[in-house]
Amino acid sequence: MGVIKLGFLHTALHAGCASAVARVIEAHGFEVDYVDLTRGDVKEALFTNQLDIYASTWLPMDDDLLNGNYRAVGDLYQPLPSWLTVGDVTIGEGGAVTCDAIYAAESVRHLYADALQSFKRTSHKDVTIIDDETLYHQLNHAAQQDQRVLVAAMQPHAAFFDARFQLIEAGLPTLGAPLRAPLLISENLAESGDPDLFDELSEMMLGVKVMSALDYAITVEGVDPEDAAESWQRGRLIPR
Repeated sequence: MGVIKLGFLHTALHAGCASAVARVIEAHGFEVDYVDLTRGDVKEALFTNQLDIYASTWLPMDDDLLNGNYRAVGDLYQPLPSWLTVGDVTIGEGGAVTCDAIYAAESVRHLYADALQSFKRTSHKDVTIIDDETLYHQLNHAAQQDQRVLVAAMQPHAAFFDARFQLIEAGLPTLGAPLRAPLLISENLAESGDPDLFDELSEMMLGVKVMSALDYAITVEGVDPEDAAESWQRGRLIPR
């Protein structure tokens, strides 16, 4: 029936997402041509119509990618800045924290800088910024060393799928509102492609738990993104 060019950012998280989207596309009889991109490549690819679908959009962060060539469709998951602990971190009244170190993922620093700066002032602690792609390995090392670490990171992420690390949902200041992760689908594909495929992609939902599990499988377990997506489709990715 044809080939669909599917673009995504070249990270484990986004490769997992693109592979899951590809499973839906292939079920409708299309072949998928993956196009992995650096963040600097994305705008040119979209503004010159090189892609049929782009699967790594976070809105409103990526509002500048929206143009008349593509429409934002659906909401695959909602990226959310969250707190995570490694080891026996104590959170007292007023957000007082007892720990050995505080880390923040680069994405949180980039998107929620004001909230992070406010937390640094109230906690009177330094915050070490760590690249999202290496964050899990840093936390794994901290756990092996019995360190107590508080972490600000974006869900989804492999770290949120590791049972050793605990999501903190109360007692600390909120970093900010969730984002949206729609697909960007070219107007040409939306208007002249398979309407059943368009409808299914519009309703497709992964959620942060599935996305974290995909990231964990690829980053930590070394699973190929397409194999991880197949496990998701067959209901084997997350224990029931």
